[in-house]
Parts: sequence; structure tokens; C-alpha cells
Amino acid sequence: MIEYVLWDRLGIVILGIVILGILLFFIILFLQRGFFEKAIGFFRQKSDKRSDESSDKEDAKMSLDFDCDGHLQTSENIADDITYRSLDLKDLLQPLIDEIRGIRENLERDKIRGIRENLNQIADILQSQAVSLNEIRGIRENLDQITDMLQNQISSLSSDEDEEVSTPLPDVPEPPQYLESETSEQIPQILKEFCELYNAGDRRQLQERYQLCCQISVANALERRQNADVPPRFERSSNGKFLAYYIQTEDLYVVVPAHHVVLERSSYGPGAFGEVFKCPGFNDLYRYKTQVIQPAYFTPDYTKERWEFKKKGKLTLEVIQ
Repeated sequence: MIEYVLWDRLGIVILGIVILGILLFFIILFLQRGFFEKAIGFFRQKSDKRSDESSDKEDAKMSLDFDCDGHLQTSENIADDITYRSLDLKDLLQPLIDEIRGIRENLERDKIRGIRENLNQIADILQSQAVSLNEIRGIRENLDQITDMLQNQISSLSSDEDEEVSTPLPDVPEPPQYLESETSEQIPQILKEFCELYNAGDRRQLQERYQLCCQISVANALERRQNADVPPRFERSSNGKFLAYYIQTEDLYVVVPAHHVVLERSSYGPGAFGEVFKCPGFNDLYRYKTQVIQPAYFTPDYTKERWEFKKKGKLTLEVIQ
């Protein structure tokens, strides 16, 4: 019983102390009102400062996404802005580009004009040279005509001295071994047969019985056109007007005109037919078919590239109508 009473009193005391503490708290709060206001203001100021710092950071962050007009920039806006700025730069550089292009066009135009002037100069030079060449060619042709006339006069004089005629030999009986020419010169029977096969145009028999060495041409025919006193130089050629055969039994190299060669002024003089063969009755106003009465004799060097004239042959001439 006593314990319960003690516990009740103790509870009352504790309750009284609690109530007294609450009262003291409110009294102190009322008395210290200014202090609490200052504390509250301090904490509020600190909170505002923190909010200001966070807003400044946000503003700094957001400033990266705003352009000079205050509009929010997305990636597309940034790309458009770069495009606009590049266009502005292009507009600024366009006059410079146009000026450079104009300078380049002027340089190319000047270069083309210079090339054209050079070509015109070259054309004038070539034209003047062509005129000079034509004059020289005319002089050369006149000299060729004079040379041919002199050679014809010489050949006619020589033919008058030999009292030769321009008609073929008649068919007469001939000795078994030798053929007597108009100059009473005898040639071997083998050469007679060779001439008969050649005049008959039997090339197959010629190739079977005699060795065809090569064709021969006058290598300095052009030089002889300019100067008839230049001796002919006979050389092997793929399109020569002479044929060289080797007669093995006689150990002779004989030369005759190439098949179907037409004898005329150019071949008689510069082509040396008049020096290789006797051509009685030749006149440079006509063109002739030929037949061989006697072949000419030549000797080759060891390579058979150059040939040396040894003895004159003889032809008969038939005018081509």
C-alpha cells in the first residue's frame, strides 16, 4: 500500500516537472524571440545562398544551349547556325573567288593568244619555205630537162657512130655455140639461151636454170638528177629496176632489166639504163618496152650488197603507143 502511494507521488512530481519545463520553454522562447528570428534568418539566408549557387550553375549550364537571341539551341539549330555562318563566309569570300577566276581566265586567254600568234608565225615561215621549195623544185626540173637533152644528144651521136638501128634482130640461123651481135661480138650459147628465156617471160625456167641473186637499184638516182656527172652507185634493193643472175657454168653475174620495166627519160638518165645498156634509137619523148640482146656484166662485193658495173649490155626498144 505504501509502495503504490510512493509511485503516485513520484508520478505527480514527474508530471509537475514536465509541466514546469514546458512553461519555462515557452517563457524562454518568448523572452528570446529576437534570437530565434536571427537564427531562422541565418538558416534562411544560407538556404537562399545554396539555391542561388545551384541556379547559377543551372544558368551556366543552360547558357550553353541558348544562342545570342535567347532561343534554345538543339543539334539541328546548331547545324543550321553553322550552315548560315558558312554561307556568310562564302558570301564574304565570293568576290575574292571571282577575282581569282577572272585573273585565271585572263591568263589562259593571254596564253592561248600567244600560242595562236606563234602558230601563225610558224605557218608564215612554212609558207615562205614552201614557196622557196617550189622555186627550187622548178629550177631542178629545168636542170633535169637540160641534162636529159644533153644526154639524148650524146646518145644520138654515139648511136650514129655505131650505125645501130632500133629494130629487133631478124630470126636467122645461128651458130650452135655463139650468137653474133650487131657489133660482131660473140656471146656464149648459155647467155643466148638465158636471153631467150628472159625475153619469152618464162620466169619459172629462169629460176630453175639460173640463180636469181637480187634486185639492184641506183642508190644515188636523186643526186644524179641534180648532177649528171655523178657516177651511179649500184646497191641491192627490194624494188630495184635491175635483176642480177648468177650463171654458174660461166661464173658470171649478169644483169638485165626487171620484168615489165618501162624505159623512159627518168630511168635512162638518173636510173643509169643509158650507162648499163646500149639503147639504140632512144628518144626521151617516148616510152619503150625492152628486150635483151646481151646482158650487162657486174661483180658484187662479198656481201652482195654493192655491185660494180663491168661491161655494157645491149637492148632493143619498142615504142609504147
